[in-house]
Amino acid sequence: MLDLAIVWHFHQPPYDDPESDELILPWVRLHAAKDYLDMLLLLDEFPQVKLNFNFTPCLIQQILGYSQKSDQLERLTQKPAEELTNEEKIAILSCCFQAPVETMIKPYPRYFELLVKRGFDFDPANLQVIRKFQPADFRDLQVLANLVWVDPWFRNQKPISELFTKRRYYTEEDKQIVLKFMREILGRIIDEYRRACQAKRIELLTSPFYHPILPLLCDANSALVANPNRPPPDWDFRFPEDALAQLEQGIAYFEQTFGLRPNGIWLPETAVSEEVLSLLVKIGVQWTIADEKILAKTLSITFERDFNGNLNNGELLCTPYQYEIQNPKPKTQNITILFRDTFLSDLIGFKYGTWDGIAAAEDLYRRIKAIGAQLPANKNYLLVIALDGENPWENYKNDGIDFLRHFYGLLNQESNIKTVRITDYLKTQNYFPVLKNLQPGSWVQGNFDIWSGSEEDSKAWQLLSKTRKDLLTYEKKSNRRVDKAWDEIYKAEASDWFWWFGEEHFSVYDKTFDALFRKHLIQVYRITNQPQPIELEEPIKKSSKYLAVLPKNYIRPIIDGKETNFYEWRDAGYFDLTPQVVTMHPAVDWLKKVWYGFDEDYNFYLRIDSALAHKDWVNRQCKIEFLNLPGEIVLQRTGAYFCQSGKRFDLESACDECYELKIPKGLITLPKIQFVIKLFNSKNELAISKVLQIEMWNERSQTGFWPI
Repeated sequence: MLDLAIVWHFHQPPYDDPESDELILPWVRLHAAKDYLDMLLLLDEFPQVKLNFNFTPCLIQQILGYSQKSDQLERLTQKPAEELTNEEKIAILSCCFQAPVETMIKPYPRYFELLVKRGFDFDPANLQVIRKFQPADFRDLQVLANLVWVDPWFRNQKPISELFTKRRYYTEEDKQIVLKFMREILGRIIDEYRRACQAKRIELLTSPFYHPILPLLCDANSALVANPNRPPPDWDFRFPEDALAQLEQGIAYFEQTFGLRPNGIWLPETAVSEEVLSLLVKIGVQWTIADEKILAKTLSITFERDFNGNLNNGELLCTPYQYEIQNPKPKTQNITILFRDTFLSDLIGFKYGTWDGIAAAEDLYRRIKAIGAQLPANKNYLLVIALDGENPWENYKNDGIDFLRHFYGLLNQESNIKTVRITDYLKTQNYFPVLKNLQPGSWVQGNFDIWSGSEEDSKAWQLLSKTRKDLLTYEKKSNRRVDKAWDEIYKAEASDWFWWFGEEHFSVYDKTFDALFRKHLIQVYRITNQPQPIELEEPIKKSSKYLAVLPKNYIRPIIDGKETNFYEWRDAGYFDLTPQVVTMHPAVDWLKKVWYGFDEDYNFYLRIDSALAHKDWVNRQCKIEFLNLPGEIVLQRTGAYFCQSGKRFDLESACDECYELKIPKGLITLPKIQFVIKLFNSKNELAISKVLQIEMWNERSQTGFWPI
């Protein structure tokens, strides 16, 4: 018998401006209108299906806070189109297309028309663009940028159905209708989840208040333990009391909101360490979830799947464990750890969005059945699928409802697979194997490098540590605790700021995230009337970095050395390198853009655009030199080839207006590649690009190339 625990994790970082207490970014409201409520209401159709949901306290706080606050997009939408200033028009054109083009813009012809009119590569400094837009264009954009985030579940309800039918020529009154409708959805969320939990259809769990990486709060050196190949942290941070405070405050706020104390805790980014587990035991947490990579490291094993979905060591992954904590007194305390199936969770998060929803649901169901069929029949195993419950659906047709409805329907009629609330399952079990130790790590590569491995991460941790120590010094002198200042510290400890620092992830809101992080620290000094360090005024995110945009969808360009049609590279990722090229000899700004993407068969495509005149570069040799892979790719007008370990592999390529290149599936097997592009002239002088980094599609792990 196989039990199945499905856990949906809901989280948004604290988007409030500490200076004005206004909400900056609209993602809580947009995701609330599109994701949270329908995922619960859908459950009413399937009485045998039970689920688990995690709400982070800072998300709950923001959902409830909308009764008194509004976000920047909402305020821009409320402004009459005829009264918009140039600054507000630029803001609207900058923020109103932050949705996947294929699934949330193209399906609405007027919305896509406005995107084409603005241009795909919008420069906010180009005032010529705003002159193309009439008040009617801005009004339509104000409506559509909100309307497309209303979940399909609600679109047949009046008056919102009438706005979808209308399609264009919206009025000022229409703007108020869509904003009011979204707020009504927002106002139902907490009550609906409370009722479903009381009816025992779902189990609710929560997280530390502001979603920090707890192992890094407890001890910065846990980053080195999780990845011994990295340099030691160059900042001093060991404050397990902060981790404990975030846990206790989060649980208290959750209990105040839902009227119950959670049995389970979702550790942010499933980041775990032995010290963190000790804190969970201290406050009476019964269970938590970690990633399969952590179990694999702890047991020194691997988890691999074949094409049919068969999983080696499946009985080890589908078993909860007791972790024993030996207290100073001769008494042992335990906490239960469940390890999620990363492969299946990532299929939902990163792959199935490109599939037909019905086919994806049946594929997932087949894989779950295959795991159940290979497990021994002597006990009740638990398979855990746990992942982000809000971000994947933007890449699914119909916002994932078709996929979820068919998947739940298959589970609802299945007798050999039972979906469970996790605490209910644990109560039925008498024994779990014991772990005497546990390797630290997270779901990302099994370590904490994303939040601690870059120069920018290091700078942020140093500033956070200094601000915290200055607050302690102030309190010692004044002999009083300043709770408002501590709240700013806890907000600055949120994982999200560190996710965007470094070169791994890019966002059009990088500067906003950077500024908000530093504002929380600045506010500590303002609250305590201390002079703030000048370095808090300086951006952490390097402004000289190239612009990087991640792929939006699969591509399949024609390899002919030119942009054959308008759309063939539109969904590709790219690096805009025009102003940032580093040269080793005479300055030549030769490299303009590097485009990349993948097709459905995992072939990799690369395109290199030069800023030089065609005659000045087409006959030169160009090389792609890998920094973390032995070998290089040589591109020339007569063809391209990949050199590795003395072997040469010819590649499909073309050189005309640009270099275009196809690298077949399997030739590069690393999940991440780092490389530079070199251009040689007749004197063997060269210009060299900055280091570029691409998340590859790894067929074995199928982790995808889109961010979480």
